[in-house]
Amino acid sequence: MSVHDENSLDGLRKNSKILNECNYYSNLLVYHSTNNDYWIKCANVLDLSHRFKYLFAIRTYAISPEYFVMMYRAFNEIQKNRIMFNIVAGDIHDNETSVDNILLVKENFDTVEKRVEYTNLWIQKVLSLLNDEEIPEIVMSGMSEKTLTSAARFADYNLCMVNTYLDNPKAFSGNKNKMVCAALVIRQNYEDAEEIVNQIEQKHQKAWTIFGTEKQVIKRIKYLESIGVTDLMIRTHRNDDQFNLIHNLAKNNNGVI
Repeated sequence: MSVHDENSLDGLRKNSKILNECNYYSNLLVYHSTNNDYWIKCANVLDLSHRFKYLFAIRTYAISPEYFVMMYRAFNEIQKNRIMFNIVAGDIHDNETSVDNILLVKENFDTVEKRVEYTNLWIQKVLSLLNDEEIPEIVMSGMSEKTLTSAARFADYNLCMVNTYLDNPKAFSGNKNKMVCAALVIRQNYEDAEEIVNQIEQKHQKAWTIFGTEKQVIKRIKYLESIGVTDLMIRTHRNDDQFNLIHNLAKNNNGVI
């Protein structure tokens, strides 16, 4: 998951090499209306010899189903099976002022509930425009009853933070694949890893952080697998300057723990 990575074209090229070398399955590129579009950037930096997938976050209110399908088919002309999508209803942050006067009917998108309902209709329209063999892998984020139902019907994966899953694993039992997002912090001993985590400014982030030695982190990941988690989305913390240890873990285990 790219949150703190360099997002210039050169940064994306550099990250692409790391992702390929470490055998990651995909790379989530997040959406924010103040950022330039990753979909276009990745079409520019795409290395046809690589096999990991770009996972683009798509806020459904920001693009019509019709134009989404046009973009997807255009990318497939460059290379097939290199992109998948994280479909989200979308939280609108305070600094995203460009949507204050959204040209679509704003009252249809001014609450999370309305955006969730629209997302359900949006994804149905997208799937109606695609042939069965064209349908990409789809990840849906969230844990509202409506989102979980939509994910079970239309998506390959449901995604939530690891602590959310641990609070109630049964809530996700109807979903095909259960993906959780966790930050990893790896050090030579547990105390050093914990010290990094304790320095995080947003203290709530510790709840979705797995930390310790590589062996301890792998043990925790295996526990998640034992309670139904099928896929792990990895992110880093800003204050972790040794995240290369995460790449080493992935590479040493051939992308599979």
